[in-house]
Amino acid sequence: MAFHSRHIEMRRSGRAFTLAEALIASVVLAISVLGVAAALACSSQQSMATDEAAITTALGKQLLEEIAAKPFPIAGVTTNPGWSAGNHNRATYDDAADYNGYTDTTPITTLSGVTINPGATYTRSVTFTQRINPSDTPGNGDFGLITVTVTGPSGATTLLSRITANVTAAR
Repeated sequence: MAFHSRHIEMRRSGRAFTLAEALIASVVLAISVLGVAAALACSSQQSMATDEAAITTALGKQLLEEIAAKPFPIAGVTTNPGWSAGNHNRATYDDAADYNGYTDTTPITTLSGVTINPGATYTRSVTFTQRINPSDTPGNGDFGLITVTVTGPSGATTLLSRITANVTAAR
């Protein structure tokens, strides 16, 4: 019995939380949880923006490389009509100028027939201008500026450009 009464005395002499202390602790805990949640939300948004930038860059590079692999348009030589002439079949484009005005939206099909669908809407557009010199204004010359603009689902755009040249081999 002595043990039991001593145990009861210890419980009575021990200090418990008051209602005010419990409320203050709850508020502090709630504020810290909100802070962590805000940091996680910000991190998630940054991750999505980074993913979108990577996808817009990859889609732009794919199309830019496709166009740059085409021959330079030769003045006075009639070729297959391009996008601006109403031909929307990229497989028939035979020079870089055919892509001028080209636009597409996901899902995108590559020339080899592979479909790319990143799960959101991305739009690509192309301009091609011939130039007299790489830094000159447009004109009939031996240089061309290819510009591919990719717009992601958030409205952010990625712009990729490349100068091409008409190179003829000396015989």
